[in-house]
Amino acid sequence: MNAADEEKNIEGLIKLDFMKMLDGFPVRESVDEKVIRELQSMSLPSNAVIVAGYPKTGSHFLLQILGQLNFRRLYDIG
Repeated sequence: MNAADEEKNIEGLIKLDFMKMLDGFPVRESVDEKVIRELQSMSLPSNAVIVAGYPKTGSHFLLQILGQLNFRRLYDIG
């Protein structure tokens, strides 16, 4: 899929109210803008990794990998 096709698909999802644009990035319509703003304003170390996902998207698997790499976890943000 080329960039033009991807942009067309995103536009279609926006028209269906499935996605919206937030700061130039496509996000699910259900994403709370307040939570995004809180994440953006957090003071984090330069090596911090934020893992955000939806159920059944592999985020738990990614967290396990990061744990094996000795990353510490901060769970409750919002």
